[in-house]
Amino acid sequence: MNTEPTGHLPHVQGLRGIAVLAVVLYHSGLPLHGGYLGVDIFFVISGYVVTLSIKQQITDNRFSLGEFYSRRIRRLIPLLTLVNLVAIALCVFFLSLFGEIQKGLSTVRWSSFFGANIQLLNENSYTKLTRNPFRHLWSLAVEEQFYFIYPIVAIVAIQISKWTKKYNWKAWFGRLFLVLFTVSFIYYLLLTKNSLSESNLKYAFFSITPRFWEFASGVLIAVYSSNLKKTAKPLTPVIRYTAAISLMIVLSLLHSNHQLPRAILVIPVAATTGMILFGDTGRLGKLLASRPLTYLGDVSYGWYLWHWPLIVFTNIIFPGNIAAAIAVSIFALALSHFTYQRIEKPFRRNFKIRGLKAAAVLIGSILVISLSVTGANAIGKLAREKLLPIDQAWDDKENNVLNECFVGERYVSWVFNDPGLISDRCSWPKKTSSQYPIFALGDSHMASYSAGLMTASAAIGSEITLYGAAGCPPILAPPKASIQFCNRMSAVYINTIIAFRPSVVILS
Repeated sequence: MNTEPTGHLPHVQGLRGIAVLAVVLYHSGLPLHGGYLGVDIFFVISGYVVTLSIKQQITDNRFSLGEFYSRRIRRLIPLLTLVNLVAIALCVFFLSLFGEIQKGLSTVRWSSFFGANIQLLNENSYTKLTRNPFRHLWSLAVEEQFYFIYPIVAIVAIQISKWTKKYNWKAWFGRLFLVLFTVSFIYYLLLTKNSLSESNLKYAFFSITPRFWEFASGVLIAVYSSNLKKTAKPLTPVIRYTAAISLMIVLSLLHSNHQLPRAILVIPVAATTGMILFGDTGRLGKLLASRPLTYLGDVSYGWYLWHWPLIVFTNIIFPGNIAAAIAVSIFALALSHFTYQRIEKPFRRNFKIRGLKAAAVLIGSILVISLSVTGANAIGKLAREKLLPIDQAWDDKENNVLNECFVGERYVSWVFNDPGLISDRCSWPKKTSSQYPIFALGDSHMASYSAGLMTASAAIGSEITLYGAAGCPPILAPPKASIQFCNRMSAVYINTIIAFRPSVVILS
């Protein structure tokens, strides 16, 4: 997705190509059910490649924090900024002005500070964010957070080796990462053991702490590669093909099923480490080093960034059209080729951008994104004022539809058992009686329709009450990851209908 080039390790670059292809095919709607695991492959590769890139620097006493972060900035920030600016502009044209655009712009603002995963963690679930063109930036944020931690561990290892003079930096570095791997892996297993705890699963999915062991897996095989290859040499063919077959099986068959990863994530991570260590020879090595796969690896960062927002906007125009999604993914590949040649390579090779100049690139990116988000929000506000009736307020203080009446788990303290409170806070127009009251309930789709429903209700002189929860469709068999929360919401849906006795009930 996004680390140092691995031209000297073509099989790793080919593995990166498989990872990005799996993600794009999955997002395009094709039945590659475990394609989302391509991100986990990226994480392992990132830990491996970044370790290879600093080993010689440390040995030659050339390693520094400034140079490390300068290289990350040159590699990641220029293209990310361009893609985000294009996507922000398209949001104004394609996203609903009543909720969707605000959530999308909030995500991209957080992404400029490497925190998209933190913002998305506050949403109800990952799978319901299908119309957020910046959803995929959560993984980039996790990776950037890893890059904040990584060089600090390296410096600590160097200092300990100097103080103790008992082992070299590499030995201490491996030991420190082995401890971090163990702690993170145990924490991940503890978080995911209860499949009904949505908050735990969301945290395990989006956060760096329970994800760190994936990066650490790559770091450890880079540190101990010689010993591992020597020890496992008699089993090399078995490990190589077992890893390849296992990876293909989980990519093809492992369903996400609206759930977050579980302990089974060990399989693709272990398979990736096996293919990195032993996939450089034999027929598998030739396949991984083939030009089509290494080319996809070369452009993987750009393809990953471009494909998702274009798929989101295409699905708005052609909903459910897999052919259109595939076509725009191919277009995204062409875009990624162009930006790889014109933006990624020139910036990556421009070694003059270092230190303060690199910091200026980062700060400039943050400012440009922030100004663009502010401008897009201003355009959205003007458009809403034109679209909404004059007497319909639309702000957080007077209109509760989007900030209280379509809720997340953080509102459970008041939301569940009081139809009267729902009527008081979530009905519009306020303080009117209607012969034909309407009750609209559902998930985030209903939230996106809310402005149109309110306008239509005003036109026919009816009061409408809107209520629901993101990720909780009005059905009696809610998604398993949300089952505790959504079962309670379903009960409120039913109780409120009984209490209101509305003339019309709208479900979405």
